[in-house]
Amino acid sequence: MGATLPLNDNWFQAFFLETLLTFVLMLVILGSGLDRRSHRGFAGITIF
Repeated sequence: MGATLPLNDNWFQAFFLETLLTFVLMLVILGSGLDRRSHRGFAGITIF
């Protein structure tokens, strides 16, 4: 609850980085879990 704050109160950089990393994470989850070309057994390992 506020224990870690952006360096030098750079909130825009923290927001942008969080948004970018969340997008990449969701891309990996949807790509490995829902794509028919991917192997079902490796989806959990990829997401982890």
